[in-house]
Amino acid sequence: MENNASAILAIFIAVIIMFLYPLVTMARKTDKAAQIILESSTDEYVDTIRTKAVIKLSDYEAFLQKISSTGNAFDIEFELQRLDENTTKMANQGKTQLVSKNTYTTYYTTQVMQMINNNTQRMLLLKEGDIVTVKVKNNNTTIFQQLTKYVGDNSVAGKIVATSSGIITTTF
Repeated sequence: MENNASAILAIFIAVIIMFLYPLVTMARKTDKAAQIILESSTDEYVDTIRTKAVIKLSDYEAFLQKISSTGNAFDIEFELQRLDENTTKMANQGKTQLVSKNTYTTYYTTQVMQMINNNTQRMLLLKEGDIVTVKVKNNNTTIFQQLTKYVGDNSVAGKIVATSSGIITTTF
């Protein structure tokens, strides 16, 4: 009886060592590679917007295709803060001087996409001083997340997330 129990235990440990551990390791490496691709693609996309001062539908589709090549599905969130330069006059003891009061108007994903789609050239022109932020996160469960779901806290470590933002440096 003892021989049977030890043989079953040995087989169980062998299965874990030979199959489960390599599967988890490869799944973790796949998620790390997807994270690197997502971060670099998001930074590259925001830098393109920032230096060209335009959000093009074709650039967005190329970005979407690049991050989708990881095999994951992603939610992309835009936040565009457009600079509203409103110059006002301020009176100071008989002297009139111009005071610049810069405020930002914030637009989010659906509003940005609507502005792009309403334009006949499928682009949104920006000006110097505008701020663009792109947040991307996966909305599917990867193999690594499925395998480690019951082991510890996987709420943060298993997510594939990237955020990039920048100030527009030129005017189109």
